Amino acid sequence: MKQEKGEGYISNKYLRELVVKFNKMNINDTGEWCDAYERKLENKNNKKSITEDKYEVSKDFIQRKREEIRALHERYNTMTPEERHKFNMEFEQVKKDICDAFIKVINGRIISFKLVQSPAYEEIDDIRQEALMTLFTYINRYDETRNSSAFAFVTQLITNALNLYLSEMNERNEKEIAGLDFYENLNTIDDPYGDDN
Repeated sequence: MKQEKGEGYISNKYLRELVVKFNKMNINDTGEWCDAYERKLENKNNKKSITEDKYEVSKDFIQRKREEIRALHERYNTMTPEERHKFNMEFEQVKKDICDAFIKVINGRIISFKLVQSPAYEEIDDIRQEALMTLFTYINRYDETRNSSAFAFVTQLITNALNLYLSEMNERNEKEIAGLDFYENLNTIDDPYGDDN
């Protein structure tokens, strides 16, 4: 897979090819997430917070993912040592390529969020790592039959991760400030063991 244009650019076509290939080769995906995804889907359907069409499409997606994951594991388990070695080498390269692509998109979102000029800059590496972990956790939800834009899908996952991290960071900072205020207030109380008492 070749990427067009210059360094720092990620085309949707290239990213989509990487995501699809990664998902088809991801031997680490056990499919356990499918059960939680299905429960959430059923809950939405019961509450009528999802359209019937979207419900059916999502049910089909989960069923298809289960079958694909099962078939991948069966194929992997029947490979010869040489075939498995070749598969693992190819998968490692796909993981490296997709990781590089993810980091480029994450860096683009960090710039668009103006985090480089904000107090969050001190935690930029943690923010980047959190977004990367989010992508590797949820990229298997990408439905190649329905989602045409892998770039939009990846960008949305990163945006959600950044918003969550920043929200938690703000809460943490507010607690630290409140705690510091309380400590400083304690210091203004007269010394109970001072000369005045």
